[in-house]
Amino acid sequence: MCDPMVSVGQVQHLPQGSGRERREVEFSEPREVCAEDPVTFICWTGREQTAQFPKPRAGVRRAYLVRGFLSHQESQAILDLSSTVSSRGVVDDRMPATASSSSSSMSSPSFVDIMQSGQYMEPSLVSVIRPLVDNRLLPYIRHRFCPGAVVCSAVVRRNYLAPSSREMHDGSPDIPAECEVSHLHYCSAVIALNADTCPQGEASSLVVQTSASVESQSVVPLTAGDLFVHQFDLPTGICAHASVRYDLVFHFKDSILASLTNITPWYDQLAAEGDADAQLNLAMHLEQGLANRVADPAASAKWYRAAAEQGHAEAQHRLGMLCCSNGASDAASEAVRWWHKAALQGHRRAQCRLAEMLMRGRGTERNEPEALKWMQKSAEQLDSEAIHMLVVALATGRGGAPDLQAALRWCRRGAELGISELQHRLGVHLLTGTGCPADTVLAAHWLRRAAKAGHTGAQCNLGVLLARGLAGPRDLTEAESWFQLAADAGDPAGQSNLRLLQDPGSDVQADEDSVRVEMDSSQRETLAALMSQLQDMREVAEHPLPETADELAAILDELSSAAGDRVPVQSGLGIPPVACVVHTEARGGSSTVSSAADLHPSTSEATQSGAGRPQVAQLGQERRQRRSVPRVSAEQTQKILQLLEDGQPFLASAAMPQLIGNRVLDFMPKLMAASGRDQVTYEVQGIESDLQTLNAPLATYIQETGQSCEGSAYLMASSEVLRKPVLSAFLATPSCCRPYYGGKQSETGEGSQDWSLPVSIRPSGDRCLMVGGQGAKTQLRRDPVVSASWNMLVLGRARWRLFPADATPPDICADSDGWGSAVSSADCFAKDDLKVAQRSGASGASSAKAWEAVQEMGEVLVIPPGWWHQSMFEDRCLAVLGQFLDDCQLPLASAEVSLWLSSTVNDECPGQTPKQDEDASHSAVLERLAEKVRQGLIPGRPELCCGLRSAWSQPSDPS
Repeated sequence: MCDPMVSVGQVQHLPQGSGRERREVEFSEPREVCAEDPVTFICWTGREQTAQFPKPRAGVRRAYLVRGFLSHQESQAILDLSSTVSSRGVVDDRMPATASSSSSSMSSPSFVDIMQSGQYMEPSLVSVIRPLVDNRLLPYIRHRFCPGAVVCSAVVRRNYLAPSSREMHDGSPDIPAECEVSHLHYCSAVIALNADTCPQGEASSLVVQTSASVESQSVVPLTAGDLFVHQFDLPTGICAHASVRYDLVFHFKDSILASLTNITPWYDQLAAEGDADAQLNLAMHLEQGLANRVADPAASAKWYRAAAEQGHAEAQHRLGMLCCSNGASDAASEAVRWWHKAALQGHRRAQCRLAEMLMRGRGTERNEPEALKWMQKSAEQLDSEAIHMLVVALATGRGGAPDLQAALRWCRRGAELGISELQHRLGVHLLTGTGCPADTVLAAHWLRRAAKAGHTGAQCNLGVLLARGLAGPRDLTEAESWFQLAADAGDPAGQSNLRLLQDPGSDVQADEDSVRVEMDSSQRETLAALMSQLQDMREVAEHPLPETADELAAILDELSSAAGDRVPVQSGLGIPPVACVVHTEARGGSSTVSSAADLHPSTSEATQSGAGRPQVAQLGQERRQRRSVPRVSAEQTQKILQLLEDGQPFLASAAMPQLIGNRVLDFMPKLMAASGRDQVTYEVQGIESDLQTLNAPLATYIQETGQSCEGSAYLMASSEVLRKPVLSAFLATPSCCRPYYGGKQSETGEGSQDWSLPVSIRPSGDRCLMVGGQGAKTQLRRDPVVSASWNMLVLGRARWRLFPADATPPDICADSDGWGSAVSSADCFAKDDLKVAQRSGASGASSAKAWEAVQEMGEVLVIPPGWWHQSMFEDRCLAVLGQFLDDCQLPLASAEVSLWLSSTVNDECPGQTPKQDEDASHSAVLERLAEKVRQGLIPGRPELCCGLRSAWSQPSDPS
């Protein structure tokens, strides 16, 4: 089990002639299925086929096939769009494997990310992928597997076969795949994009492995557009015969909460119910601390044992590994017991481990013939380590009589599979003619493949061949490059050869000063045998040999070089005819997990004018008369100060690094864990003024926003969900909004606690979470005029309309509230409300000052005091909102307070004249503020105190 993003494994190739026939999966006859999404009520109808495979002891694993889920045109459109998007891990189809990659026929796939953590990553693909997901895939998955299932990731994956591997392989259908389960996901879906475009007999195939042995692998024949879905319990893989295969792969979790917090809660219940596959995956997560679980070796062993006792071969193998690492006196014998059970079921890794224990006599009596038998079984399933061990055993006669020819056949097979050590050994055999006819050209080929894989011995030997011209013309430049690689890796022979080549006084070809020793053929064979035996002793020894062994190896190597019967390179290595290293398997597999909200990023700008999008209009003027909100970086301190003093809105990037990029992946799981179950109130915005208010847990609501659209748009705002201590580190005030006292920025961003403003009008320290779906709009409004506001867009894309403070409530058709706050029923994104505003007498001056902004993910919009604002979400969005007031804005705020006081009617004093109303309103405020204003509003800023005193003492004249 490796990377969960690669649920269909890696691409591998066997050498020719293995004779393994692979059957096809037997599916049921197609039947009609009507899948209704229980969340969106969207209904999809199609025809599905079912296949069943037995689980250990009880139960079945199920898989489903839907032919023609995508049309060929849709498949080609996705393929064409994917080719224009940058991918990760790409290997050029026209280039061989790089020097750092394996020279085997195995190649890692490359990916184009479509979705990560529930978010669409590529805007160019959203218009094609999103209808597929919302209208077909999710209804089917939720109907077939789980009502709350959500997409957590999606990729277009390319499986690539290197040209060198194509030359080695004849396209026969007997290639085993590395099959693995997608243990971090509840279920997975694979849609073939190009399988039917390959030549007859060479099409790549998706395979499933239904038991421990690779002999159980079966083909799922897919043509372009076919859908194959399965759960976490079915190992799958890819056998690539054509040069390139493309698939669209989706992974699902069982709930939005599981997706956002990257957890796997379904395993707990299923494991308790006795599902062996769930017990295995739960044990692995507990062993390695995956899926946000705390590593717990004891609990891991418990669940491994539960699955192993049900006969699960992979659990038996992993339990054996766990026992072997325990160190207890009886741990090795218990490991042997579990590996023997798994080996009997055909588990090739367990067969290899068992063979090693039998060969060494650990946990059981030494039994080399029995060890050789299990090596052979594992090697026949093309386990690389078993092949390596088998070559050594056959060459040295361990478990039977030495058989050099059989060792060479397995050496060749391992070399073709990409085992660099065996590629090197095969090259040396061909170079020296030991056990086979000498062939320096073919020797150079295998040495080069091993050298590209990073084998320092092969790099040294290849360098000498090139320097001496033993396999063609001399090439000192390339020879030096290979010596350099070996030297850089710390290889003594590479360093020595590099010095020898770079020494102007030496000639590596003539080698006139070298000591020469004459030997007959029998002496040479004896020397080669001694070197081989010494090397084998090193590689099979449980503990390092004494230093004298290294000295002996160096002497034998020098003697062999002096005899002139081989290339004198890599002192201390020896280059015996065959050898291998018995490795111990590293437990576990690597897993890449990610988590974030199920909120999608923006669609492309071009889609905004299409059907289903709100028509964009402005209040009182044409688009050409709007002003764009400027953009700044949080590091542009002076520019930000100037904008704040001028009272202009602006968009700031990098102002809240705690909510940008990968930090979002930290924030969302914590938010869901802390508040995902909290009830929130949200609105569904219908046509015109139709509005429906509902309640749901936050996590459920976020999932619901996926169905938001114009005419049924979702919007929610809540401060309560952010009032959790675990979230406080993410909610610090943006750096562009922190108060400046005496010209020095506040470090905390929270400002002075000695506010001179009454509690009812001072800026709130609370943060508000706003989550909305596509098409949702906030009301046109302005906040109390004594504070500015900021809006951090964590996810999504939003469009804004803003109007300066001199636009009065009548201009905007608004109803006033306390301290200048007001809400309007007008929609500045709709043309009809433009006419209403014009009839209401909105001044041309105010309308001409309309501002607009498009806010991207990670940007903070700063709105000055008294400004009107309205936003519209172009896709699902999540934002954090707050208020602030810095010292350079205090004169602006005081002027706004003064203006508001001068226009307020005191409802508590009916019958008074406007002048009396004004006086009554002013006196009530001034009485509360007078003492604080005298003491000084901002310490060390007397000029501001005077300015405020002047403004509030003459409210009718803000200047």
